[in-house]
This record gives sequence, structure tokens and C-alpha cells, in this order.
Amino acid sequence: MPVNNDKITTIDCFPNDNISRVVYRYGGLVRNEDNDSTNPFVEVLLIEIRKSDQWLFLDKCSTFLVPVLDLDAVQHGSIWDGNVLTNYTYRFSGKLITKRFSFDFTNNKPKNIKLTDRIPNTSDYYIPLKNYFLPNKVDYVLQGYPFTKYTNDSYRKVNHCLMHSNDGTQVITSSIHVLHSLFVNRKDIRGLLLGTSSQSIINRFLESYTTEVENDNVEYKIKIRKPYEHIGETAIIFLANLPFNP
Repeated sequence: MPVNNDKITTIDCFPNDNISRVVYRYGGLVRNEDNDSTNPFVEVLLIEIRKSDQWLFLDKCSTFLVPVLDLDAVQHGSIWDGNVLTNYTYRFSGKLITKRFSFDFTNNKPKNIKLTDRIPNTSDYYIPLKNYFLPNKVDYVLQGYPFTKYTNDSYRKVNHCLMHSNDGTQVITSSIHVLHSLFVNRKDIRGLLLGTSSQSIINRFLESYTTEVENDNVEYKIKIRKPYEHIGETAIIFLANLPFNP
């Protein structure tokens, strides 16, 4: 979806030039050993765009390592001029649309699938490869930037999340999107998520949480319990979303 920039958004690992590129696919997670081990990297495939006709240079693609906490800006289809986010979205031949879904995860639990998984009792794949087109292996190397050489094998092995919406539509999204929506960089909270109800986590960290309507806008307000007031912005944002997004 388009991002409305109130300020300039940049990603340090993207090349600082004037070439337009589109975020095409997410790959796997890569351990962040040199910086912050609580903020792993995600492989992100960027492909150059020819400005004259908006076609992709499929032989000019590179894999960059983006911290998982930065994926809110690095969305599928987002267009970057060098390392600066633009207000434009690549339309993928006019087939990119926006649609809202609602889910009941109590009765229809999400499921992890791979590109090689087939729909039960059929010969059909959940994701036909023609709809998950990836460029062939290329030798294109962009010198001087922190990226890994592109190989489509990495992107073919990643997991996806299969969900059934309330209107009966099968919705498939990258598992990285699900991880990002649940990711918090505090190990104690991540540990609680594995074996504790969300309400127990809310009761432990939040003293109160309310919604208020101001000028037709809904505002979510929370108060962190002592001694957790200084747990960090990322953890506070996660905890603020937890009671309002069951």
C-alpha cells in the first residue's frame, strides 16, 4: 500500500543513488551477529525499475539485509529512489489492489505452508509458481553495498501463512509479515508469548488501556505498570497493540 511520508524515510543498507527500485519479495531471516541480536535481518529482494516504461530490470536484482524492525517501511511493492522511500507503489501490471479481510482464528487456525505444498486431495499448489514469479539466477553485483548475492533458492524456501477469512477466501501472506506484527525485541516478552495468554501479559505490563474518540479519530491510550516504564519504544508499541488486536 502507498506510504504517506510526513518525513523522509530511509533505509541505510539500500544504495544511496537515484535509481528507482521496487521491494519485490521477502526471503528468510538472517542472524544479526554484528549489531543487535534481538533485531534479526530479513532478506529483501529489490529490482530496478526502468523509468521510461515502469518495467522491471529482472537482470538487475539484489538481496539486501534489512532489520526486521524496519519492515513497516519496506513493504511489498514500495518504490525507493536509492535509499529514500517514495510515495509511489509498483502496480504489478495493474493487478495490485487493496482489500480488507476479517478472521476468526478460534475456528479457523492459520497454517504454515511452503511453495511446494499442495491443496489436500488435489494436484494444485496453494501458490502456483506462475503467480510467485522470481527472476532467474543472475550475476549482477552492486559493488560497495551490504547485500548478499541474489539466488532464487532462498526465496523459494520461505514459509507463508495460510488463513481462511470469514467470507471464505483463502488469504496467503508472507510469514515474515506475521512475525513482524508479533515481534518485540525484549526476550522476556517473547518468552511469555510462547506459553502465556495475551491477557496475562497485558495484566502484567499494563496498568490501564482505553480508547477515546477525538475528531472522529480513535485514539488508543495505555499506562505502563511500574517498574516497566522504561522497557523501550518497540516493546511499548507492541504492548499497546496487544489488548486492541486480539
